[in-house]
Amino acid sequence: MTSELRVERVIFKYPIELDGGVSTIQLPWGSRILTMQLDAATEKPTVWVEQYRSGWPLDETVNFQIVVTGGAVPEEWKYLGTFQVSDSPLGNFVGHVYIRWGRT
Repeated sequence: MTSELRVERVIFKYPIELDGGVSTIQLPWGSRILTMQLDAATEKPTVWVEQYRSGWPLDETVNFQIVVTGGAVPEEWKYLGTFQVSDSPLGNFVGHVYIRWGRT
């Protein structure tokens, strides 16, 4: 008889800051980004991540950068998605999110 270790995976969400710089989050090994959308509750761009529930070290560094339409695309970053905000302090806003993974 084979004993199988089951580790529960869950989905968490992480907001991406709109400060014009690079937003960084730490994730456990084996995390997978499912989608990036505007969170209706917070009106912030947010990533939803499938990850192990707990106990795994936070050894994955994920960087996000938001580029406006017409802005310079960061080299060696991967496109993740686009979101739109209406009635923001900046007026109607379209942001394109780029991602770069790294280890701590």
